[in-house]
Amino acid sequence: MDLAIAIRVGSSSSTLSLVKTTVESIQKNIGKCSYRFIISTDPRIKPEIKQYLKVQKRLHPKRFQFLPEKT
Repeated sequence: MDLAIAIRVGSSSSTLSLVKTTVESIQKNIGKCSYRFIISTDPRIKPEIKQYLKVQKRLHPKRFQFLPEKT
């Protein structure tokens, strides 16, 4: 793996749109290097954000790693 990208989704102001924009922009612009998202989430984030991240993990299992949820 060439690059690890750590993202924390924990703010009450986090929205599905912001998370999608961040992830999809990186995926689109990263180039041909190998990479993995390392995602840290707060248990209080919106369910639609958690669902989006789960779908991404299912679609790209080698590209997404989740840390245990913590506040």
